[in-house]
Amino acid sequence: MSIFVDSSKRAYACCIYVTSTLCKGTTESRVFTAKSKIAPINKEQTIPRLELLSIFIGLSLAESSIQKTSMDFEQINLFSDSTIALWWIQGSRRLPSIVTTLVQKIRLIAKRLQEASNVSFFHVPTTRTQLIVLHEE
Repeated sequence: MSIFVDSSKRAYACCIYVTSTLCKGTTESRVFTAKSKIAPINKEQTIPRLELLSIFIGLSLAESSIQKTSMDFEQINLFSDSTIALWWIQGSRRLPSIVTTLVQKIRLIAKRLQEASNVSFFHVPTTRTQLIVLHEE
């Protein structure tokens, strides 16, 4: 399972791809599910915080999809172009409380997923996150 996440000032989203090996030994990747949300309009959000929200909905969607389908995955890979959000998740520095709460939720979901699958986080350059495109109007 591959989870691609991205955000803009107005929205954040995730897209989950599932890769399967066919009987002839070839592999095939297909879009499994996706989700997007409009960024909160009542207060200004930073892009790193919105990127963190995209990671949260990506892992949440992966967890609920696995529960609903009873599918097993050896590997769950999450790809983000936000070095800051990934650093917040994998780091141990003290963070603002609003960020800490979301990071704790992300870590908890990742821990639950880790019980059945290997979960990894990866940085991809912004130019490579063309699988999810969020247009700003």
